[in-house]
Amino acid sequence: FLKRYGMIVRNHDYKTTSLYIHARIATHGSLKINNCHGFVDHKSRLCFAHNGILYNIPNRDDLTDSETFFRDYFIPTFRHGGWFEAERLIKDTIGYSKFVFMDGGGNIRRYGDYIKDSDGVLYSNSSFRTHKYLYFNK
Repeated sequence: FLKRYGMIVRNHDYKTTSLYIHARIATHGSLKINNCHGFVDHKSRLCFAHNGILYNIPNRDDLTDSETFFRDYFIPTFRHGGWFEAERLIKDTIGYSKFVFMDGGGNIRRYGDYIKDSDGVLYSNSSFRTHKYLYFNK
């Protein structure tokens, strides 16, 4: 992760590059790479990450509640009614969670209450405050 992140920082302009990073603390689904966010739907050209627990979404098989929501609820709704219908579903589902979606053009839509630090970086919870930052030289 750190090697790839360093490459991104060195090779992309942070002012014009969309990026979200998600660190998973497992609550549903097993501990395996396939259960790590972001989840991608290539046909819709969307990627999704979630922080929180979706109590009203029973996870399917060994998927996380997040991926179950994305694949079984969100994607069919989005394909049927676009963002208009999808945002109604999000509103009915999100609770205290945070959602982030990124499309193939790098456009980001986020839902929920994020914390903004002094550099403009958004966080889905305050756990970042207890850790030291890592900086990479360009």
